[in-house]
Amino acid sequence: MRSLCTASLFLSFGVACAQQPKPEPAQVSPVTDVTTTGALAEADVPADWMPAVERGNTAIRAFGRQLRERLMAEMKAGGPSQAIGVCRDEAQPITRQIAQAHRLKLGRTSLKLRNTGNAAPGWLEPYLKEVWGRPADQVDVRVFDLETAVGVARPIPMGSACVKCHGSAENIDPQVKAVLAEAFPGDQATGFEPGQLRGLFWAEVPKVDAPQLPTSMPTKPIP
Repeated sequence: MRSLCTASLFLSFGVACAQQPKPEPAQVSPVTDVTTTGALAEADVPADWMPAVERGNTAIRAFGRQLRERLMAEMKAGGPSQAIGVCRDEAQPITRQIAQAHRLKLGRTSLKLRNTGNAAPGWLEPYLKEVWGRPADQVDVRVFDLETAVGVARPIPMGSACVKCHGSAENIDPQVKAVLAEAFPGDQATGFEPGQLRGLFWAEVPKVDAPQLPTSMPTKPIP
């Protein structure tokens, strides 16, 4: 985190400012892309973190792609009301499956949740609040130092096809509203417009990957 130091001179008890030597401006390090919550742009990430960052990005992309494919398949088969079942019944198992395959923690979150199980992890919540309300194309991938791990966050843009379930409440079909109310009591994830930031995908990846153990250990006969 970069802090900018500016020199200030104060007048005191009639001592003239001209009598005080003006200090040289403090030397500062080159500008890096850091937010107030300590999130780094990928270009500023230390080289030894990059394998973990790349693994996080790969897992997030796989998660987003698989979830999108399932949602679109159900949309084509039975419309938005049928696609809601994917969010209710399949999204969490897909998350766990991909997290296990990539040996990391994985999720998606928002300040307007549909599923309360998607609450932001503590390290991500301040950044989520910082970027909330921005257009999705103004929110880039960000990386966080979690000591023994790195956190990776990618924006979830509001797509045009998503308005049927996440658009303004007055424009959502009454049947879809009824299915949402039954599947997700207390749903808050409506009122978005295409192009808005709807939330963040996130991954938490160990900086040093632990070696994988065999699923079953060979046994030796007892002598």
